Formats: sequence, structure tokens, C-alpha cells
Amino acid sequence: MIKKSLQDISKDPLTPKTQLVMVVGFLAIAWFLELAWLRDGALALGLLFLLFPPLGNAIVWAWYRLAFLMSLVVNPVVLGAVYWVFITPIALLFRLVGNDPLQKKRAGDTTYSTREKTYSPRDLKYPW
Repeated sequence: MIKKSLQDISKDPLTPKTQLVMVVGFLAIAWFLELAWLRDGALALGLLFLLFPPLGNAIVWAWYRLAFLMSLVVNPVVLGAVYWVFITPIALLFRLVGNDPLQKKRAGDTTYSTREKTYSPRDLKYPW
């Protein structure tokens, strides 16, 4: 993620879209959870964005910083959880059953296999 300065955010044409997404996102959460204070806060944030653009740009800058800091923590945690919850049990199951999809434990001196196939022009046109 590219770190943007406050000057970059004030010139960025996507800043108003980010502000709109923030307001609509908070409104959607407020509607879903039926929280009146969050709805009022989202509307106040929208008015703040409209009336004081430099302050709105500072809020967007802080939002980007928060997202960057969260990405440093959440990505390793989520990817680690996926690894340990899904991939590790599947690998252990494969070992338990004796499945060898890479054919690493083949009987004999070599893992080379000979294919007796005559290729046709159709094989080149439709390789899969």
C-alpha cells in the first residue's frame, strides 16, 4: 500500500468517493444494527465532509493510516488461521490415507514416465 501524505489526499480525485463510502458504510451498519447514535454520527460526518473539506481530508488520511495498520496485523492472522485450520488438516489427512499426488514415492529408480501419445492438430488448438 502506498503511503499517501495529506497533500496527496487533498489532490486525489478518489477522496470524495472514499468519504461517501465511509458515510454510507456507517449508515448501513447503523441501519443493520439499529443504532441511532451511529446513524447520527454518520450524518454528522457527512456534513463535516461537505462543510470543512480540509478536515474531511484529514479524516480520510487517518482512515487510510488505520487501514494500513490493520493490514499489518489482520493479514498474517487470517492467513495463519487459514493455514492451520484448513491446509494443515488436509495435509495430515493426505499423509494418513497415503495419497501421493506428486508421485514422490514411486517404486523404482526414476520418477520419469513415458507417454505413448500421438499429438494431432486438435491438441494444439485445444490444449486443455
